[in-house]
Amino acid sequence: MVYTAYSSRNSRVEIEGDRIKIVGDFWAREIPFNLLNIADARILDLTVDSEHSPKRRTFGTGLPGYASGWFRLRSGEKALVYLTKRHDVIYLPTTESYSLLLSVEEPERFIKTLQQYNL
Repeated sequence: MVYTAYSSRNSRVEIEGDRIKIVGDFWAREIPFNLLNIADARILDLTVDSEHSPKRRTFGTGLPGYASGWFRLRSGEKALVYLTKRHDVIYLPTTESYSLLLSVEEPERFIKTLQQYNL
């Protein structure tokens, strides 16, 4: 429980080489750019866009103000989620039948950086 609390405050998403690196609790991983549909990335406000809000945790961590791991969205879509906030969330589909929901500090800049790597 202490590790999860620590991770919720220290999780982050980085761009490293040709991949996104998600650093955090038990669900940390690296996802190569070639698995991402970068052109379809967008910024959502989950307090307004309920279709993309996590509905059911299938294998992950869910605490007030923190969610990580595998979830089903209200739309029924499978998603790998790393959320520390509900505003300015990056929605990023993959070619692997799931999407990413990510909290990052500067979402516009993050998407622009992804798009530059995808040229």
